[in-house]
Amino acid sequence: MAFIMRRYIVAVDGYCDWHCEASSPGKARAKAWREWVDVFGKGITFHDFLCRSSVRRDPTPPRGFGRRVLVSGAPAYALSWPSDGYRVRFVEDDSDVIHNSHPADVSEAA
Repeated sequence: MAFIMRRYIVAVDGYCDWHCEASSPGKARAKAWREWVDVFGKGITFHDFLCRSSVRRDPTPPRGFGRRVLVSGAPAYALSWPSDGYRVRFVEDDSDVIHNSHPADVSEAA
């Protein structure tokens, strides 16, 4: 059982950096492309995106990233803890599937 997620920065020529969580640099780049296309339009192929982008580890992940928590009593790892109290993003052990939960259902792990 382990925390396999990392935070990455995907830089695209001419655009702002894209921050995302993934279990590998390749998955981070693919995830960034899917999100990027949704925001900036479908006028770029994945190949063009690969040519125009680079990926690196984020040296300063958000506070609490990877913190061990309990979500409805089940063990998990927090990816982000909201300042507005809206939702907690988390993953389960050995998983890269991101879930959301209400902060009232999340507590510190012992």
